Amino acid sequence: MISSQPMFSSTSIRILALLSLAIVLLGLPRFNRNDWLIGSLTSQGKEAAVHLADAEKYIATVEWIRGRSSNGILYAPYSYRVLVPLLAAPLPFDSMTSINILNLLFLISTLILLYRLQRCLGIEERPALFGSALFVLSFPTFFYGTVGYIDPVFVFLLMLGLNLIYAKVWWAVALTIGLGLLGKEGTIMLVPAFGVALWQEKRSWAQTFGWLFVTVSLWALLWYGTRSLIPVANQFQWSITLDQLLMNLSRLRSWLTMILTGVTLLLPFLVAFIRRRPLTKPSIKGVYAPLWTGLVVATGYYMYSWTSAYVDGRMFWPIYLFGIPIVIAMTTQSNRFTKSTSYSTS
Repeated sequence: MISSQPMFSSTSIRILALLSLAIVLLGLPRFNRNDWLIGSLTSQGKEAAVHLADAEKYIATVEWIRGRSSNGILYAPYSYRVLVPLLAAPLPFDSMTSINILNLLFLISTLILLYRLQRCLGIEERPALFGSALFVLSFPTFFYGTVGYIDPVFVFLLMLGLNLIYAKVWWAVALTIGLGLLGKEGTIMLVPAFGVALWQEKRSWAQTFGWLFVTVSLWALLWYGTRSLIPVANQFQWSITLDQLLMNLSRLRSWLTMILTGVTLLLPFLVAFIRRRPLTKPSIKGVYAPLWTGLVVATGYYMYSWTSAYVDGRMFWPIYLFGIPIVIAMTTQSNRFTKSTSYSTS
């Protein structure tokens, strides 16, 4: 047992319920890109509900699944991410509303799984709830949660995968990463963390690489399958270019979203400083090794986005999932952070 207390006490359930309500309330101002009361801050004087950006592609995919696409045009790679559109299509709402209702549910599910993961790691109830609140009361949750994008399902799949890694349910991890491609192809970033956890448990290269081969093969099969079966109007890939890097470096929004998103991970250090609490010496071994591995990969993903896309807080979001448990452990003196070499969800 990692704690004499239950993982979900009556107190934690009440606070998680309040945090779930906070997710809904934070999602309301930008719900369906209406930008109530904040339009001058988010759309640069344009009508955000008309200029849908990537949301337009996901809406088109829902309409295609419903069989009533207005123009018959689908867009790569957005329309390959069919999980949310498939779930949204049967709902009795317009496409944008259906997507954003699902986004709220995925964010609430991510919140609960993040709290559970921290408790599995031996973090006590109060700091685990604080770490969960950091995820909720953050710039990405407010700004990207209900605007028609599918990033909430992406962060949910990453957090689900992490919970399954620590539960040692290897087949479910493989399915989450592989089938997760239907949500967003970035689920592949869990593979290194999966590999570290497998090696820690099995101490066998054959078993470790066997599981990774099955996982990556399923992911690759769905990669080629979606691209063969879904009729898109164009082919597109995120290519590294110097021009894109220079554009992002000169773009105020790139820096602003980095600051607004990154400050969340600094708050626990500020609290520790105010309380004059010494930090735990960070360790890349033991129970936190998969998280450290994932944090490095997620940081690399964010750096890659500077050279290949219009970088914003969505690319930083995966860093939260790996970083919050580490930061909370560092600032709350979790002895399992440095002393334990195994993990369990019992």
